Amino acid sequence: MLTGSVTDTETMILSIDSRRLCFKIFALVAFAAPCWAQEGSVITVKKNITLADTEKPLKDFYLNIGLSNGLKKGSVLKVERKVLVRDSTGAQSYGEIRVPVGELQIISAYPKVSVARELKIYGREDLPLLEQIGIMVGDMVLKLK
Repeated sequence: MLTGSVTDTETMILSIDSRRLCFKIFALVAFAAPCWAQEGSVITVKKNITLADTEKPLKDFYLNIGLSNGLKKGSVLKVERKVLVRDSTGAQSYGEIRVPVGELQIISAYPKVSVARELKIYGREDLPLLEQIGIMVGDMVLKLK
């Protein structure tokens, strides 16, 4: 007999189903989020020592993102540096800006780490000045589309 009202059993079943759905959504977001991440940073830089003045030294930039973040050999990354903006006395902070530095290209990619080489350093004519020129440890990297 249908009365049009929801019974306690039906309420309990709906409650269990909604909990299962919430758990599935949580699991999807929690475990899939690293795959969406396209941002990392330079964690170390290694440079070879040349034996002749005619050889150009190479720099390898090690990054804390890799294959699991969608990178592969040949991927191009934009490099930015976080700069804290303060007044001239250093007493007042106005926040942080991200200043473009240059571009890196992946030469080797692994699940959680990749190695890149300098592709381009941006000129400072139309960009804020930096205290240190070039790409350095701590700089942020973003995958270009």
